[in-house]
Amino acid sequence: MAVTAVARNQTSSIRNNQAQTLKGLHKLSYGSSGAEVTKLQKLLKTRGLYKGPIDGKFGPLTRNGVRAYQKQKGLVVDGVVGQQTWGSLLFGQSFPPGFNMLARPQLHSVSDGFDSHPRPSNPYSSAPPTGSFNGVPPELAQYGNGRIPASALTPIGVGSHRLWAPAAEAYKRMVADAARDGVNIGITDSYRSYDQQVDLARRKGLYSQGGLAATPGKSKHGWGLAVDLDLKGNAQAWMRANGPKYGFHETVSREPWHWEFKGV
Repeated sequence: MAVTAVARNQTSSIRNNQAQTLKGLHKLSYGSSGAEVTKLQKLLKTRGLYKGPIDGKFGPLTRNGVRAYQKQKGLVVDGVVGQQTWGSLLFGQSFPPGFNMLARPQLHSVSDGFDSHPRPSNPYSSAPPTGSFNGVPPELAQYGNGRIPASALTPIGVGSHRLWAPAAEAYKRMVADAARDGVNIGITDSYRSYDQQVDLARRKGLYSQGGLAATPGKSKHGWGLAVDLDLKGNAQAWMRANGPKYGFHETVSREPWHWEFKGV
Protein backbone atom coordinates (compact mmCIF):
# COMPACT_ATOMS: atom_id res chain seq x y z
CA MET A 1 0.00 0.00 0.00
CA ALA A 2 1.36 3.43 -0.90
CA VAL A 3 2.56 5.67 1.93
CA THR A 4 -0.06 8.27 1.05
CA ALA A 5 -2.82 5.65 1.24
CA VAL A 6 -1.60 4.49 4.67
CA ALA A 7 -1.51 8.05 5.92
CA ARG A 8 -4.99 8.66 4.53
CA ASN A 9 -6.33 5.54 6.27
CA GLN A 10 -4.69 6.54 9.54
CA THR A 11 -6.19 10.02 9.30
CA SER A 12 -9.59 8.52 8.56
CA SER A 13 -9.29 6.19 11.57
CA ILE A 14 -8.35 9.06 13.88
CA ARG A 15 -11.25 11.11 12.54
CA ASN A 16 -13.67 8.22 13.14
CA ASN A 17 -12.44 7.80 16.71
CA GLN A 18 -12.91 11.49 17.32
CA ALA A 19 -16.41 11.31 15.86
CA GLN A 20 -17.26 8.44 18.20
CA THR A 21 -16.07 10.51 21.16
CA LEU A 22 -18.28 13.42 20.09
CA LYS A 23 -21.27 11.11 19.73
CA GLY A 24 -21.06 10.45 23.45
CA LEU A 25 -21.29 14.15 24.30
CA HIS A 26 -24.15 16.66 24.35
CA LYS A 27 -24.63 20.34 23.64
CA LEU A 28 -24.05 22.37 26.80
CA SER A 29 -25.23 25.86 27.63
CA TYR A 30 -26.14 28.10 30.56
CA GLY A 31 -28.08 26.06 33.11
CA SER A 32 -26.64 22.66 32.07
CA SER A 33 -25.14 20.48 34.78
CA GLY A 34 -23.45 17.14 35.27
CA ALA A 35 -20.28 15.25 34.40
CA GLU A 36 -19.91 16.81 30.95
CA VAL A 37 -19.93 20.31 32.44
CA THR A 38 -17.23 19.15 34.88
CA LYS A 39 -15.19 17.94 31.90
CA LEU A 40 -15.71 21.27 30.17
CA GLN A 41 -14.66 23.26 33.24
CA LYS A 42 -11.44 21.23 33.54
CA LEU A 43 -10.62 21.79 29.86
CA LEU A 44 -11.16 25.54 30.23
CA LYS A 45 -9.19 25.70 33.47
CA THR A 46 -6.13 24.05 31.88
CA ARG A 47 -6.22 26.87 29.32
CA GLY A 48 -6.48 29.55 32.00
CA LEU A 49 -9.97 30.54 30.88
CA TYR A 50 -11.97 29.40 33.92
CA LYS A 51 -11.30 30.52 37.48
CA GLY A 52 -14.38 29.09 39.19
CA PRO A 53 -14.95 25.81 41.05
CA ILE A 54 -15.11 22.48 39.24
CA ASP A 55 -18.70 21.86 40.29
CA GLY A 56 -20.42 20.59 37.15
CA LYS A 57 -22.71 23.62 36.99
CA PHE A 58 -22.77 25.75 33.83
CA GLY A 59 -23.12 29.20 35.32
CA PRO A 60 -21.87 32.70 34.37
CA LEU A 61 -18.17 31.90 34.95
CA THR A 62 -18.33 28.80 32.76
CA ARG A 63 -20.19 30.69 30.05
CA ASN A 64 -17.61 33.48 30.13
CA GLY A 65 -14.82 30.91 29.82
CA VAL A 66 -16.52 29.31 26.82
CA ARG A 67 -16.98 32.67 25.15
CA ALA A 68 -13.33 33.57 25.75
CA TYR A 69 -12.24 30.27 24.21
CA GLN A 70 -14.53 30.69 21.21
CA LYS A 71 -13.22 34.19 20.59
CA GLN A 72 -9.64 32.94 20.93
CA LYS A 73 -10.21 30.19 18.36
CA GLY A 74 -12.28 32.18 15.90
CA LEU A 75 -15.47 30.24 16.59
CA VAL A 76 -18.99 31.64 16.88
CA VAL A 77 -19.01 33.42 20.25
CA ASP A 78 -22.33 32.30 21.72
CA GLY A 79 -21.30 30.69 25.01
CA VAL A 80 -22.79 27.37 23.88
CA VAL A 81 -20.65 24.24 23.68
CA GLY A 82 -21.82 22.52 20.55
CA GLN A 83 -20.06 20.29 18.08
CA GLN A 84 -17.63 22.93 16.85
CA THR A 85 -16.52 23.99 20.33
CA TRP A 86 -16.27 20.42 21.66
CA GLY A 87 -14.23 19.40 18.61
CA SER A 88 -11.88 22.33 19.05
CA LEU A 89 -11.48 21.79 22.80
CA LEU A 90 -10.83 18.07 22.53
CA PHE A 91 -9.06 17.67 19.22
CA GLY A 92 -8.07 21.13 18.04
CA GLN A 93 -10.02 20.84 14.83
CA SER A 94 -13.35 21.73 13.30
CA PHE A 95 -16.30 19.39 12.85
CA PRO A 96 -18.85 20.97 10.49
CA PRO A 97 -22.38 21.22 11.90
CA GLY A 98 -23.71 19.03 9.09
CA PHE A 99 -22.09 15.96 10.62
CA ASN A 100 -24.51 16.08 13.59
CA MET A 101 -22.14 14.05 15.72
CA LEU A 102 -23.24 15.12 19.18
CA ALA A 103 -25.48 12.76 21.10
CA ARG A 104 -29.12 13.79 21.33
CA PRO A 105 -30.51 13.31 24.84
CA GLN A 106 -34.12 13.84 23.83
CA LEU A 107 -36.36 10.92 22.93
CA HIS A 108 -37.25 12.22 19.47
CA SER A 109 -35.69 14.31 16.72
CA VAL A 110 -35.55 18.07 16.98
CA SER A 111 -35.14 21.03 14.65
CA ASP A 112 -33.06 23.98 15.79
CA GLY A 113 -33.37 22.78 19.37
CA PHE A 114 -37.18 22.57 19.31
CA ASP A 115 -39.51 19.65 18.74
CA SER A 116 -41.11 19.37 15.33
CA HIS A 117 -43.49 16.41 15.61
CA PRO A 118 -47.28 16.86 15.40
CA ARG A 119 -49.11 17.02 18.71
CA PRO A 120 -51.25 13.95 19.48
CA SER A 121 -54.96 14.69 19.76
CA ASN A 122 -55.43 12.66 22.95
CA PRO A 123 -54.25 14.83 25.88
CA TYR A 124 -53.84 11.73 28.04
CA SER A 125 -51.56 9.92 25.60
CA SER A 126 -48.47 8.35 27.18
CA ALA A 127 -46.28 9.86 24.46
CA PRO A 128 -45.07 13.43 25.16
CA PRO A 129 -46.77 15.95 22.85
CA THR A 130 -44.50 18.27 21.00
CA GLY A 131 -44.59 21.56 19.16
CA SER A 132 -42.81 24.91 19.01
CA PHE A 133 -41.91 26.10 22.49
CA ASN A 134 -41.19 29.79 22.36
CA GLY A 135 -39.34 31.18 25.34
CA VAL A 136 -38.07 27.79 26.54
CA PRO A 137 -34.28 27.62 27.03
CA PRO A 138 -32.80 25.47 24.22
CA GLU A 139 -30.92 23.30 26.73
CA LEU A 140 -34.31 22.27 28.14
CA ALA A 141 -36.23 22.18 24.84
CA GLN A 142 -33.88 19.53 23.49
CA TYR A 143 -35.26 17.01 25.98
CA GLY A 144 -38.97 17.68 25.61
CA ASN A 145 -41.58 18.88 28.09
CA GLY A 146 -41.68 16.60 31.13
CA ARG A 147 -38.72 14.57 29.85
CA ILE A 148 -35.89 16.56 31.41
CA PRO A 149 -33.45 14.35 33.36
CA ALA A 150 -32.62 15.17 36.97
CA SER A 151 -29.02 15.92 35.95
CA ALA A 152 -30.22 18.84 33.80
CA LEU A 153 -32.15 20.43 36.67
CA THR A 154 -30.98 21.96 39.95
CA PRO A 155 -32.26 21.13 43.47
CA ILE A 156 -33.79 24.09 45.32
CA GLY A 157 -32.96 22.68 48.75
CA VAL A 158 -36.47 21.51 49.65
CA GLY A 159 -37.29 17.81 49.34
CA SER A 160 -36.77 16.54 45.81
CA HIS A 161 -37.92 19.76 44.13
CA ARG A 162 -35.85 20.82 41.11
CA LEU A 163 -35.92 23.66 38.58
CA TRP A 164 -33.91 24.98 35.65
CA ALA A 165 -30.67 26.26 37.22
CA PRO A 166 -31.31 30.03 36.86
CA ALA A 167 -34.84 29.57 38.22
CA ALA A 168 -33.57 27.46 41.12
CA GLU A 169 -30.97 30.05 42.11
CA ALA A 170 -33.49 32.88 41.85
CA TYR A 171 -35.98 30.89 43.93
CA LYS A 172 -33.45 30.29 46.70
CA ARG A 173 -32.53 33.98 46.83
CA MET A 174 -36.19 34.96 46.88
CA VAL A 175 -37.07 32.61 49.75
CA ALA A 176 -34.04 33.73 51.76
CA ASP A 177 -34.91 37.40 51.30
CA ALA A 178 -38.54 36.74 52.22
CA ALA A 179 -37.41 34.98 55.40
CA ARG A 180 -35.38 38.05 56.35
CA ASP A 181 -38.62 40.00 56.02
CA GLY A 182 -40.31 37.54 58.34
CA VAL A 183 -42.26 35.88 55.49
CA ASN A 184 -42.37 32.12 54.99
CA ILE A 185 -42.71 30.87 51.42
CA GLY A 186 -43.47 27.17 51.13
CA ILE A 187 -43.54 25.03 48.01
CA THR A 188 -45.81 22.16 46.97
CA ASP A 189 -44.68 21.50 43.39
CA SER A 190 -41.87 22.34 40.97
CA TYR A 191 -40.68 20.32 37.95
CA ARG A 192 -43.40 17.93 36.86
CA SER A 193 -42.66 14.97 34.59
CA TYR A 194 -44.93 14.18 31.66
CA ASP A 195 -46.40 11.17 33.47
CA GLN A 196 -47.12 13.36 36.50
CA GLN A 197 -48.86 15.87 34.22
CA VAL A 198 -51.02 13.09 32.80
CA ASP A 199 -51.90 11.88 36.30
CA LEU A 200 -52.78 15.41 37.44
CA ALA A 201 -54.99 15.98 34.40
CA ARG A 202 -56.88 12.77 35.11
CA ARG A 203 -57.41 13.68 38.74
CA LYS A 204 -58.17 17.40 38.48
CA GLY A 205 -59.34 17.89 34.92
CA LEU A 206 -57.97 20.09 32.17
CA TYR A 207 -57.83 23.84 32.74
CA SER A 208 -59.53 24.38 29.38
CA GLN A 209 -62.47 22.37 30.65
CA GLY A 210 -62.79 24.08 34.02
CA GLY A 211 -60.24 21.91 35.82
CA LEU A 212 -56.88 22.79 37.32
CA ALA A 213 -54.39 21.04 35.03
CA ALA A 214 -52.69 22.16 31.84
CA THR A 215 -52.77 19.85 28.84
CA PRO A 216 -49.95 17.33 29.43
CA GLY A 217 -46.86 18.51 27.63
CA LYS A 218 -47.84 22.20 27.77
CA SER A 219 -47.30 22.88 31.47
CA LYS A 220 -44.49 25.21 32.47
CA HIS A 221 -43.86 22.73 35.28
CA GLY A 222 -42.71 20.35 32.55
CA TRP A 223 -39.86 22.72 31.71
CA GLY A 224 -38.73 23.28 35.29
CA LEU A 225 -39.88 26.90 34.99
CA ALA A 226 -42.85 26.94 37.38
CA VAL A 227 -43.57 26.43 41.07
CA ASP A 228 -46.72 25.99 43.10
CA LEU A 229 -46.24 27.86 46.36
CA ASP A 230 -47.75 27.54 49.81
CA LEU A 231 -48.47 31.18 50.63
CA LYS A 232 -50.01 31.66 54.04
CA GLY A 233 -50.59 34.92 55.91
CA ASN A 234 -48.85 37.83 54.26
CA ALA A 235 -46.79 35.60 51.90
CA GLN A 236 -49.12 36.13 48.92
CA ALA A 237 -48.90 39.91 49.25
CA TRP A 238 -45.12 39.68 49.59
CA MET A 239 -44.88 37.59 46.42
CA ARG A 240 -47.06 39.98 44.43
CA ALA A 241 -44.90 42.88 45.54
CA ASN A 242 -41.52 41.18 45.18
CA GLY A 243 -41.78 38.03 43.05
CA PRO A 244 -41.09 39.78 39.71
CA LYS A 245 -37.82 41.16 41.13
CA TYR A 246 -36.59 37.56 41.16
CA GLY A 247 -38.17 36.66 37.82
CA PHE A 248 -41.28 34.94 39.20
CA HIS A 249 -44.70 36.02 37.95
CA GLU A 250 -48.28 35.13 38.84
CA THR A 251 -49.63 33.99 35.48
CA VAL A 252 -52.85 32.06 36.12
CA SER A 253 -55.69 34.10 37.60
CA ARG A 254 -57.47 31.03 38.98
CA GLU A 255 -54.29 29.73 40.60
CA PRO A 256 -52.72 32.31 42.95
CA TRP A 257 -50.27 29.62 44.07
CA HIS A 258 -48.84 29.13 40.56
CA TRP A 259 -45.75 31.24 39.71
CA GLU A 260 -43.63 31.04 36.57
CA PHE A 261 -40.01 32.03 36.15
CA LYS A 262 -39.51 34.41 33.22
CA GLY A 263 -36.10 35.82 34.15
CA VAL A 264 -35.20 39.25 35.41
